[in-house]
Amino acid sequence: MNPYYRIAAMVLRMLAAGFVLVSLLNLYIYWFKMHREQVALSPGHCGYLSIPLVIGSLILVKSSAWARRLTRDLDE
Repeated sequence: MNPYYRIAAMVLRMLAAGFVLVSLLNLYIYWFKMHREQVALSPGHCGYLSIPLVIGSLILVKSSAWARRLTRDLDE
């Protein structure tokens, strides 16, 4: 296996994990704040806070293909 492929895949997966982690922490903090203040959750705000979760999931799913394409382009 090409070491550049492994590095590119690792970097992309770490980036995706960061997006997912930040999104989950934002959602948890928002839920905790609303629970503490006894206020109803807003679906629009929850949707807004979950955008990085969707982006991170997309990057995680496509990381292998993107790493393969990146290393193929760099080898040429």
